[in-house]
Amino acid sequence: MKAIVLAALMAMAYLVAITLAFVLARPETLKARLMLFVFGGTLPLGVALHYLTPSDLGFLPVGWYESDTLLDLAFFLFVYSATFFGFTSSFTTLPIAASRSGL
Repeated sequence: MKAIVLAALMAMAYLVAITLAFVLARPETLKARLMLFVFGGTLPLGVALHYLTPSDLGFLPVGWYESDTLLDLAFFLFVYSATFFGFTSSFTTLPIAASRSGL
């Protein structure tokens, strides 16, 4: 469950980061490349966040967290990557619209 919670938090952080990147990027910047670079930049942040937080996140019941840290990290990376590649097509319109409107 820790992996799912952290992946959801990282997905929200990615959405904010990519929105800012689209607003600040030059108009000729390739959007897909920028999105991939931002995603690659958030991966080390997610790994660090995973290792710095306790296994139960301070609120998860005993049966809801994985005691094997490496397995939980692998699941976090899987869920976060699946979120990125699944939501990329869905959520690209919002940051692109923001960058075109000059926000």
